[in-house]
Amino acid sequence: MIDQYLADLLTNVEPFDTSLGHIDRCLLDETGEDYQRYKLTEDGVSPRAIPGVNGFVVADSDEHDETGHLTEDLEVAKAQQDKRMRKNRLLLDDFIEPAFYGERNAAKVLVCWGSSYGPCREAVDLLNERNEGAAAMVHFPQVFPINTEKARKVLGAYARPAATFYCVEGNSTGQFADMLREAGALIESQKILRYDGLPFTAKGIYEEVCSR
Repeated sequence: MIDQYLADLLTNVEPFDTSLGHIDRCLLDETGEDYQRYKLTEDGVSPRAIPGVNGFVVADSDEHDETGHLTEDLEVAKAQQDKRMRKNRLLLDDFIEPAFYGERNAAKVLVCWGSSYGPCREAVDLLNERNEGAAAMVHFPQVFPINTEKARKVLGAYARPAATFYCVEGNSTGQFADMLREAGALIESQKILRYDGLPFTAKGIYEEVCSR
């Protein structure tokens, strides 16, 4: 999933690494009559059969039991929800750590995600070149779920104790800043927001930081 800015962007990039490892999609080639599409498992990931293999695949949009049939059983509903939440642990374990750019022991730290990466990186260069105080950027390639321990480690590793954090976001409320606060990863931050339909510019971010 990408935003409009990335969809319209023209830029030179290094060739992509195509040597991807095996991705376990948990697919089954064969199933028996006792196949359970939503089987309760320790990690929350149920084995997936696709229509056309042996066995019967049942799927629906309402709460269901392990075989996929609708249910209003309270214990079954709770067990299925608990199974889904166990997947969250796997996502947290595989959390992609934020990337750091700029000066260590920074006084001003831009926090960003998505297509604001480029403008924020250039804004950091402007701040450092014009002696506006040591500046840095922390970019989150993964915005949910947030591994609080890893996020706090990166956010605090390069910033001085009294550093000011600026969450740069293309929305009107600072949604990611709120998520970081809720997760306990970044409690205090200022918001630099743009929501007029245009992308951020390095100059605009630089001027916002310098005006505060």
